[in-house]
Amino acid sequence: MFNSIRFHPRSVAAHVTVYILSLGVVAMMLLTSVQLYFDYRHQLTRLEQGLAQIESSFLAGIVNSLWAYDQTQLELQLAGLLHLPHIEKVAIISDTQAASQGSLQSQHVRSHYLPLIHQQNQKDIELGQLEIIIGLDDIYQSILKEAQRLLLTNLIIVVLIIIFILSLIRRLIGHPLNHIMRYMDELDVGKLNQALTLPAPYEVALPELKQNELERVATAINRMRLNLLHSYQMIRESENYNRTLIEESPIGLVLSQPDGKIIDTNLAYALIIGRTIAETLMLNEKELTPSDYVETDRIQRRLLEKNGRYGPYQKVLLRKSGERVPVRLSGLLIKKNQQNLIWSSVEDITEQKRAEETLQQARIAAEEASLAKSQFMANMSHELRTPLNAIIGYSEILQDELGDTQPELLPDVERVLFAGTHLLRLISDILDIAKIQSGRMELHYEDFSVAELIWAITANLQPLFKERNNYLILRTANAPVTMCADVNKVRQILLNMINNANKFSENSKVTLRIWQHHINDSQWVSFQVQDKGIGMDARQLNRLFTPFTQADGSMTRRYGGTGLGLAIAHSFVEMMRGTITVYSELGKGSLFTVTLPLQASTHSVHPKVISPDQLNKNQLILVIDDDPATQELLAGCLKKLGYQVALASSGEQGLILARHLKPRVITLDIMMPDLDGWGVLSRLKADAELSDIPVIILSIVEDRNHGYNLGASEYLTKPVNRDQLQQVLKKYQLEQQLYVMVIEDDNATRDMLVQMLERAGWHVNLARNGREALRELSQLQNLPDLILLDLMMPEMDGFEFTQHLRNNPQWRSIPLVVLTAKDLTIEDRAQLHGQVEMIFQKGSYSREQLLARIHNLMSATNVLSRS
Repeated sequence: MFNSIRFHPRSVAAHVTVYILSLGVVAMMLLTSVQLYFDYRHQLTRLEQGLAQIESSFLAGIVNSLWAYDQTQLELQLAGLLHLPHIEKVAIISDTQAASQGSLQSQHVRSHYLPLIHQQNQKDIELGQLEIIIGLDDIYQSILKEAQRLLLTNLIIVVLIIIFILSLIRRLIGHPLNHIMRYMDELDVGKLNQALTLPAPYEVALPELKQNELERVATAINRMRLNLLHSYQMIRESENYNRTLIEESPIGLVLSQPDGKIIDTNLAYALIIGRTIAETLMLNEKELTPSDYVETDRIQRRLLEKNGRYGPYQKVLLRKSGERVPVRLSGLLIKKNQQNLIWSSVEDITEQKRAEETLQQARIAAEEASLAKSQFMANMSHELRTPLNAIIGYSEILQDELGDTQPELLPDVERVLFAGTHLLRLISDILDIAKIQSGRMELHYEDFSVAELIWAITANLQPLFKERNNYLILRTANAPVTMCADVNKVRQILLNMINNANKFSENSKVTLRIWQHHINDSQWVSFQVQDKGIGMDARQLNRLFTPFTQADGSMTRRYGGTGLGLAIAHSFVEMMRGTITVYSELGKGSLFTVTLPLQASTHSVHPKVISPDQLNKNQLILVIDDDPATQELLAGCLKKLGYQVALASSGEQGLILARHLKPRVITLDIMMPDLDGWGVLSRLKADAELSDIPVIILSIVEDRNHGYNLGASEYLTKPVNRDQLQQVLKKYQLEQQLYVMVIEDDNATRDMLVQMLERAGWHVNLARNGREALRELSQLQNLPDLILLDLMMPEMDGFEFTQHLRNNPQWRSIPLVVLTAKDLTIEDRAQLHGQVEMIFQKGSYSREQLLARIHNLMSATNVLSRS
């Protein structure tokens, strides 16, 4: 029966047979137990029926005989009970009489008691009990015989059922499985075209939804067979394809043993070494290597053993004619038939070497031309800066004078100032590009406040944002307090990115986010500028950082610009070992991210170049007022007095800026929405860090006593003029009169500086060069508090004058500020290091910025002298 089933202890057939046999035994035992249980219940029922017969037929007579004390009759009645089935003994249990009949013959008995009750006068009189002892041995013997009979009968039935089930399994499962196993054992590449079929009644061709389990298994095997057939065909095609590629490849390919023996190659390699394929297969790679490349090959072989690959590297191979041919080699270690082999690619680079020589000559010529161009541009920019500085300075002076006398001329002056500033920025950009291309751009690291830098940048860009009807959002929650970098380069990077975002957006927002984070155990700062402007496509992004290039010509015509800003920013970021990335979608906006080290690896030894936009907290005034017109009026007035101004449009914003900027003085309006001036004043005076800052109330509300009680330093009623402000600010040492010497050979620049300083209330002494300045210093009774010095002058330049000044014990303590249009070199900065307090590039500062920096310097100097 099992001849078609492979029967061994771990086979499926063995497991199925064991399971069926176990199930049959359990079924047989269960069926027998149920039958025996019902037979036993039947025997018990017969006993109970006999007891019921005794109670109905004999019990009344026994009671009467017992009541009548008829002993003879009683014993006859008890003897009659012994003739009933299975009753072995009966007895009367009574206090007055006793009688019993029969004896116990069985080992297993069961006692049953019937009460003997006599009724008299409707009363029950209990006479005793009738004990009936039933023998169970006959019943048990009967049940045992029945069990044996049932077990034999059930065993025969179960065995027949098992034989029937196993026959079905053999026919329906065993035979098809055996057929499938034979098919799988015999399956190989040559029989992949033969489909698997099953014996009747199975049909593999039926739709899959109508198939049973074995038919689905056969279908899956046929599907796998087809996949294997397809894979085999693909492998054969791939082998043919790869072989064709190897044979027809223009690059030499060679397979060799670790000892250098060549075992396979292509025609290209044979042609490189000037041999046929047959001749090449008889060679060892060592025979093709000149002696001067043996050590190079040994190094590459060590790399191969360590990393599993070598190269690419260059060497020469020897042709059959003895000619040396330059090649580039690379390769990797592979396994074939459990053997390590080296697969190498060899490229003839003879033409490349010739092209490199030609390219090197062209590069040298181009670098010489580029250097000449850069030098010319630098010289031209230097010559243009000096007159532009005078144009910008005089425009600011005219703007100040005409604002009070002839305001109708202000737009024209503002146009001149804007054009001059724009031209100066263009020249600076061209100079930066020239310095970058000529390799003369330098970095000068210093520690600076990130918050102050950002505040100054946003203040400068505010008019441009207003012009485009945009607004700037700052996200600085995780920004660092300070960082060490080239502050001028960082400023220019951020100005270019933010200005670019503003220029290509309109009626929108620009977001600047700054945060500090870790990269590989180092601290970095990221600056991210996001706009919702016109965006760029992939082609435009590819040209984004190319100098003198914008996204396309239409943008240049619509938005203007030279295309230098982002190219310069990209170069500055790379110089500071940072990264700049951009993501943009056309019509949705752009996202620029600059990441720089928080601390530069080395600090510059050169003097600090003071930024014209750097904040001076000793000269910073915070104006808290919700009225834009009042803000603009106060800011203009304070800037003309030489102060820097921060603006807050609400009480909450004012408190945030006060904690962030720590200004020298705060001006405060009273009538503001949400948090009014009284609430702001109370919170300022309750803050330990802000309570010492003088608060000047400027309001239409006349309530001086309340203001003074809350801690106000001064109380002015609007409208307030410049003279009132100037008088009040003098009390807090924000106004002082200085003696300044200006040493400048250019008449226009010199006169512009004189007017600027005198209008600020300072006394000015003039000198046209260093020699004249030394003569003036020797004749002055009161030495100047500060010297403004140009570097490029006739007779005695600024460098020589500085040395004379510092060598004189009487003059060496005078602060020295350089104003120059010269593009300073590393040597120039080293010469000025420790000799000057500040260096300004001409034209890169406004009047207010220059005055604010001088105020700051003089305040620090006065503090030191008092201490």
